[in-house]
Amino acid sequence: MCQSIALSQIPSLDQESAYYQRLFPNASQAGKDRAVQLMFLRLGSMQQLLGRIRETGRKPQVCLYALTARNCSPTRSLREARAFAEREGLFVRPGQSFTDLVDLALSDQRPGWATVRQQVEKGYVNGVVALTPSVIAPDINAYERELSWFDTHGGFVGLVHAEVTEPPPQAVQGATT
Repeated sequence: MCQSIALSQIPSLDQESAYYQRLFPNASQAGKDRAVQLMFLRLGSMQQLLGRIRETGRKPQVCLYALTARNCSPTRSLREARAFAEREGLFVRPGQSFTDLVDLALSDQRPGWATVRQQVEKGYVNGVVALTPSVIAPDINAYERELSWFDTHGGFVGLVHAEVTEPPPQAVQGATT
């Protein structure tokens, strides 16, 4: 089971897809799974943007985002997001950690998320790092809209734990028979 995917472990979308197909040759649905597709799109977009930024000699700048329950601090979530950013060579700007209550399901109801988007839109940061897709949006349709927004505005989403942490059940069965 893969907990996260480091950028350095994904040489290209084509190679990763071929690798997945070799691991699970009988998993015809695996390549069509939306979560897998979104993961590859997110990673490809992130790699391209980071490459362009680093070519200029700059260090990509990000903010951190986490959800929290009432009266709880998201210290651990933000610490994991910061560690991921540092491993990937991303600079976390001081004071650029934003949170919202987990009760606020829709992205447009989250003031912290609105601030993250403003930071990207104004060019203060290049992207955001969060723990999982569910922190970004409550369902896959909303998550896809958020990824599209970031792509349109020249930003990226980095995730500590990737969209897909294990292959679909039919892929595992096909690989073992």
